[in-house]
Amino acid sequence: MNLLRPLYGPTGELDDFALEYLNPAAQRMTGLPEQPGGTTRTRFPDLFVNGTFEFYRQVFETGEAGVYHFNYQADGFDNYFHVAARRSGEMLVVSFTDTADQSRSPVEQALRESQAEALAARAEAEQQRQRFYEVLQQLPAQVATYHGPEHVYHFVNAAYQRYFSQPPRLLGHPIRQVLPEAEQQGILALMDQVYQTGEPHYAPEQELWLDFAGQGTPPQQVFINLLYHPLRDAHGHVTGLLDFSTDVTEQVLARRQVEQLNQELEARVQARTQQLEQARLAAERQRRQEEQLLWQAPAAICIFDGPEWVYQFVNPGYQAIFPGQPLLGRPLLAVFPELADQPLLDILRRVYDTGEPFQGTEVLVPLARTADGSLEDIYFDLTYLPRRNEQGEIDGFITYAYDVTERVRARQQAEADAQRLRLLTDALPVLIGYLDREERYRFTNEAYRAWFNQDPQALLGHAVRDIVGEAAYANVKPYIDRALAGERLDFESRMPYREGFVKYIRTSYVPDVQGGELRGFYTLVTDITEQVLARQQVEQINQELETHVQVRTQEAQEARAAAERQRGELERVFEQAPVAIAVYRGPRYVIELANATVARLWGRTQEQLIGKGLFEALPEVAGLGYEQLLDGVMATGVPYVAHAMEAQHERDGHLDTVYWDFVYVPLYAADGRIDGAMVVATEVTDQVLARRQMEQLNQELEARVLARTQELADNQRLLNQILAQVPAAITTLQGPEHRFTFANNRYQQLVDGRATVGRTVAEVLPEVAEQGFTELLDNVYHTAQTFEGKEIAVLLAQSGQPPVQHYLDFTYQPMPDEHGQTRGLLVFAVDVTEQVRTRRQAEAMQAQLLAVAQHQAAERLAFYQIFEQTPALVALLRSPGHRFEYVNPAYQALFPGRQLLGRDLAEAAPEAQAQGLVTRLDHVYETGETYDVKDVPFTTASADGQSAHTVYFTFTYQAYRENGQVAGISIFAFDVTAQVLARQQVQALNEALAASNQEMQVTNEELHDANTQLTRTNADLDTFVYAASHDLKAPIANIEGLLDALRDYLPSHEQEPMVPRLVGMMEGAIRRFQQTVAHLTDVARLQHSTGPITEEVDVADILEDVRLDLWALLESTHTELHLHVPACPGVRVPAKHLRSILFNLLSNAVKYRAPDRVPHVQVRAQCAAGRFVLAVQDNGLGLSAQQQGQLFTMFRRLHTHVEGSGVGLYLIKRMIELAGGTITVESQPGVGSTFTVTLPAA
Repeated sequence: MNLLRPLYGPTGELDDFALEYLNPAAQRMTGLPEQPGGTTRTRFPDLFVNGTFEFYRQVFETGEAGVYHFNYQADGFDNYFHVAARRSGEMLVVSFTDTADQSRSPVEQALRESQAEALAARAEAEQQRQRFYEVLQQLPAQVATYHGPEHVYHFVNAAYQRYFSQPPRLLGHPIRQVLPEAEQQGILALMDQVYQTGEPHYAPEQELWLDFAGQGTPPQQVFINLLYHPLRDAHGHVTGLLDFSTDVTEQVLARRQVEQLNQELEARVQARTQQLEQARLAAERQRRQEEQLLWQAPAAICIFDGPEWVYQFVNPGYQAIFPGQPLLGRPLLAVFPELADQPLLDILRRVYDTGEPFQGTEVLVPLARTADGSLEDIYFDLTYLPRRNEQGEIDGFITYAYDVTERVRARQQAEADAQRLRLLTDALPVLIGYLDREERYRFTNEAYRAWFNQDPQALLGHAVRDIVGEAAYANVKPYIDRALAGERLDFESRMPYREGFVKYIRTSYVPDVQGGELRGFYTLVTDITEQVLARQQVEQINQELETHVQVRTQEAQEARAAAERQRGELERVFEQAPVAIAVYRGPRYVIELANATVARLWGRTQEQLIGKGLFEALPEVAGLGYEQLLDGVMATGVPYVAHAMEAQHERDGHLDTVYWDFVYVPLYAADGRIDGAMVVATEVTDQVLARRQMEQLNQELEARVLARTQELADNQRLLNQILAQVPAAITTLQGPEHRFTFANNRYQQLVDGRATVGRTVAEVLPEVAEQGFTELLDNVYHTAQTFEGKEIAVLLAQSGQPPVQHYLDFTYQPMPDEHGQTRGLLVFAVDVTEQVRTRRQAEAMQAQLLAVAQHQAAERLAFYQIFEQTPALVALLRSPGHRFEYVNPAYQALFPGRQLLGRDLAEAAPEAQAQGLVTRLDHVYETGETYDVKDVPFTTASADGQSAHTVYFTFTYQAYRENGQVAGISIFAFDVTAQVLARQQVQALNEALAASNQEMQVTNEELHDANTQLTRTNADLDTFVYAASHDLKAPIANIEGLLDALRDYLPSHEQEPMVPRLVGMMEGAIRRFQQTVAHLTDVARLQHSTGPITEEVDVADILEDVRLDLWALLESTHTELHLHVPACPGVRVPAKHLRSILFNLLSNAVKYRAPDRVPHVQVRAQCAAGRFVLAVQDNGLGLSAQQQGQLFTMFRRLHTHVEGSGVGLYLIKRMIELAGGTITVESQPGVGSTFTVTLPAA
């Protein structure tokens, strides 16, 4: 009787029974123990062929007992049994009934004989199986098989059983029940993956913690080379797993121990060297910081070495002064030989010979910086400091230089410009000044001296009221207020400056607005006393004449009145005209500048004057003595002033005699030469004529009375002439259309002669209309309100030329008729273009001067910031008491909480007295000698005196001189504490390192012993693999021979249906076993292939042989193979290895092809730097990143739909590595793979 327990498959159906119990009769019949373990499928596979298992399942599932009438022969017995079964709870009870007493038919007897023969063959096979079983039991590897998705133990060998101190019942139990902790470590997930995918899994040195005692004891750590391989039935379905694992715990722990020893040794070495490295890095960091400071300093810095002053260091700032000039390694005089005869060389010798530093500002150094060798004046702010070696001897010097050439030239240019401006203003016969918002003089020209009998500079800072007096101040106060409100003013007034000194003046106030803020205003005062007095005398004479000419006709009176009106109008226009200015250059006195007034007075246009010689442009003045006057000014440099000098000028086609007040001022070039002259002139023809007229009237009063009528006519003619030539543009317009009725010459010149009488402004001056001026005219005409514009920009067209921009002061004034209605407009305009441009140039010059001043201030601030930001200690001590006059923040940080400035050194730092520092400073002060001390320990105390610390400095005590006398001591100190401590630390570490050398030697001996043991262990493992691969060959060959004999023995037509299938399964198992043993043999051979490789192999030949071997496979799969192998030297690899490498890579590229596209395989090779690189690229299935990590592992197969063992890539990788090469892979799923092999070239 048997007691069976049902077993269920993954879908829940009953697919087997476990043998739980056999009674004594059953034990005798089967030869099995009471609790045999296993299942009916493994113990009695015939039950699934003869229908007995289906009988068992029907009885168990229906619960109905039954008898199965089937003759069954138990193995090893001659009796037949009838089987009966019934269900008992969750168990199935099966009984066997002996039927030996039944008679047997001939057929049955023949069958019995045939079965007996089969039993004999089966016994022989069982014997062979038992031998194989014993081999598995004796393997040093842990071997087990699992059945079903629950991974029920089906077989375990002795090595596997030895894991357990008290071997539990394993067979028939799932691994989850035996080793539940394995599930938490992912082992069951791996087994499920292999079972479900059919892909083997190999995990080398898998770390596991397992409770082999099974009693809740702490788990045991083991390291296993884990291999899970699927087991398949005859239909290829996975039915279980093969667990073929090797315990490598001792090897892993031994290797880890060696690695730990190596790490500890490395840590000890690193610990001993780290401090040395840190000290070296600190010193290097300090050196880099100092070098970086020199490299990034805003000054030009260089270092000269040796008595020949060879350039040893040049920072970018210094090199930028001499672009393209190679400096490093060259002596100074070799680079700049022009310095040989210059005073700078004596300064350098004194610094090098005496060690006395030199500091100079704006030192002129002529240097040749261009290829033509011409000398250029360069100005430097220079500092030369001697450099001393370790013995205190001077071996070079350091240069700090700032190129201040631009600053010097800008200042010189500004001074020259200021001097020219001063000469210009001082030469003008008018008062020019500047008043600030407090009405104080900030500038006065030389003309003030004659008016106020004071030095013009003495007036600066005084209020205008104090200078001009109360009476005069009262006259101009309203105008001053308007000017300070931002209004530009032109006015005339009588100024009683003091008793007996009354002046009639014409004054202009021009506001000074900068950045939207009113700073003050400029004043221009012209003395018109003579004109006013002359006018008054003329009026007085006219009044006297009236008493004598009352008998004159009304016509004469009207003529005189008209003349007086014209004269008044002429005087008003004339009084607003500016002075005439012109600039001459060179011996020909080429006219470089001529303002509009001088052009008008000379009867020329500016275009007719500019660029021509004076006497070429004005031939009528040649020979009148002007040449001699200008020559004298050019020769002596002394200005020449002339009053009422007569001249003749051609104006409008005729020669006029005029009179001038003018001054010739010499002009200087940048090098100090006189290269021209400037003329400032005022036409005084009217004054001269008026004065002469007055004299003539006084002498010949009666005669003039008789000729009064003629004189009035002459005056009328003269006024008409002057009105046509006044320096203002005058025109009259009539009607609302603004038609021209009159335009003087100046206006015609302004509009290029287009002011045609009778035509409108819009017709003849369309550009004026486009700029909106006709709207202004309309507004004045209709409102009768006068319009005044100051410095208005107007674009005026010129015939055949682009429009020219002018700046005009103009007035639009309505002209009423006798009924008070506006009948037209009077336009009065003065071209102030030159004045505007001159003023803007002056403003630009002022801005430039301000920029120079700001630049100088910035340079001073930069020097101060250098001292404030430098990490070096800088201090200045004054007087013999060594009083702190300056300390930078770094120096102050040395004494936290202490007040240094203004205190003596001994008082502020008493520890300095105790250390003898004050005595050293006394010596420097008395002798003037520089004193250097290196690595000085300096103990500083806190403010409360409770703590102290020691730092190290390298000090330089240098005499500070003023006027050649020692006035104090400058201190420069660099903190070298880190370097000193590093040296001390290095010394201590050297001593400690010497003491630990003995310990390291002992450790090395221990490490050598451990390596020897590990080598011995690896050799034993290699020997085992080699022996196993050979010892298994004979038993496998015997099994194969017996199977062949069994196949020959059994007649094919009388065999049971199950026999061919079982034989086929056995043959497949034998082939797989033979393949595994062959691979183990190859691995063993590779492990022993350590000899030198002397064979040189031609890759192209081997590759062609492999292609021919694979021809059938390539043709059957329609693979396109492309070879690109250039003529390269051979490789040093055994020919059989190279053939295996190429065959494996090419066959894999074809086998693992993608089913949806034509296979393409490319083989490329190249030679480079003694290496041979071979790439095999395909468009096959490709590999994921996870698969690539497992690719070269033994017995690891990533695709199971084709034949293979998972050893090929492992073997070729070992072959390549033994040859000194490498193999890598790049792959992408669905795209393909590229294997790259690198081998040493011959």
